Amino acid sequence: QEIARLAQRISQNIEAKIDGITESFAEAVRQAMDENRKSLGEQKELFQATVELAKRYIEHMRVSVSDAEEQQRKLVSNLTAQLDVQIRDTFTKTGQEITRLAQRNSQSIEEQMRAIDKGLAEELGKALDALGDRLASISNRFAEDYTPLADKLNYVLEIARRADGNERR
Repeated sequence: QEIARLAQRISQNIEAKIDGITESFAEAVRQAMDENRKSLGEQKELFQATVELAKRYIEHMRVSVSDAEEQQRKLVSNLTAQLDVQIRDTFTKTGQEITRLAQRNSQSIEEQMRAIDKGLAEELGKALDALGDRLASISNRFAEDYTPLADKLNYVLEIARRADGNERR
């Protein structure tokens, strides 16, 4: 858009110069015509002067247009170079920001994974402790239940041995 506006301003400047030149040329032609009416000799000289003036104006206009075109080319070239630099800078900065965000996300994920691992390890430890407590409780209960039973079984076995020993005698 900036290039289009600049091109439009240059075009308007060129048109204004052409209009100025045209008006100047028209004025010169009018003056020459008035003078021509006065005298044919003077008219011939004025006509030649007008032609010469027209040649100069045309040359001046050609140079002005050529200069304006060159200025426009340079301006477009400079703007293109500036845009190229800005685009490259934007891509570089965007790439750096994406890399920074990816690293930050990666670190955040690693921290979350460590926290999850720690939490799971703690919960596993608690679960194993509770399981150990329950197993110890079951073992104690088993021992409590088994001891009287074992004592009774020993008593029965002792009675059986005595009875067997009495029968053999």
